[in-house]
Amino acid sequence: MPNPKAKNVENVLANLRDNPADTTEASDAILEQVYLYLMEVPEIHWFCKLADPTTVEAATFLIRLMAYESKEVSTWKSKLHQCLSVCASCVQGLESAKVASQAT
Repeated sequence: MPNPKAKNVENVLANLRDNPADTTEASDAILEQVYLYLMEVPEIHWFCKLADPTTVEAATFLIRLMAYESKEVSTWKSKLHQCLSVCASCVQGLESAKVASQAT
């Protein structure tokens, strides 16, 4: 049975990909929705072939959090560090995602 939260985030990300928004249009509510989805992903793989495609897209979207500071961003950075510490393929996937996400 498909995860309704994953499907909702997938739709939000598809809309943002098809209709890129600047920081004024990409509201905190959208950011929060994607953030909460990613924080609830049980696997620690965010950028490699072991990750669900929605997880990869959510993690790629949230790369923008590097520019912010808050308790939630610190939690995200900690999980990102965990992900990159255990999987070289996720490190490679993150580097590819950084390049690819510059266009959106």
